[in-house]
Amino acid sequence: MITRLEQFGAIERRPLGFRLIDPKRALLYWAVTRDLARDIAYSTFVAAAVDELERELPPGSILTAYSGFRARFGVAPADYGCVFVYASPEAVKRRFKPTKREKRNLFVLTPDEHLKRLSEGGIAPLPQLYVDLWQLGALASRFAEELDRKLAPAAVRALEEVARGLEGGRE
Repeated sequence: MITRLEQFGAIERRPLGFRLIDPKRALLYWAVTRDLARDIAYSTFVAAAVDELERELPPGSILTAYSGFRARFGVAPADYGCVFVYASPEAVKRRFKPTKREKRNLFVLTPDEHLKRLSEGGIAPLPQLYVDLWQLGALASRFAEELDRKLAPAAVRALEEVARGLEGGRE
């Protein structure tokens, strides 16, 4: 990945790591190459409104995508009917039992230590929100565009913070 980011001009290799020189380019590369569907560890259907479902998630859950956007900004640019969350699949499964229904509206992704450390108030960091939204297609594009419009400078700062955290973990 580092080599590809260097080829795209997003980072500069250094003797002890790398320097992020184009955060937006790195963010877009991450968004394009991420495979959100592959990372779903558990999914089910919950017969509840999304805001109720969000409130009933186990402690330590980290909202992302539509729910994360709404939690961070207090409003959603479009209605949505499913929840994506980083959480322990086992904890969510205990609270929301598996269903035989094909339609799913709760999708659980397993968080990593960086995500847990960088998340605030049970909401994924801005770069993670952007990447996860970007992966969800048409409806999510309204959220991603709004995120771009509102937070372009803040999203770049947040991605730089994530990169600094990754650099720190490599030394």
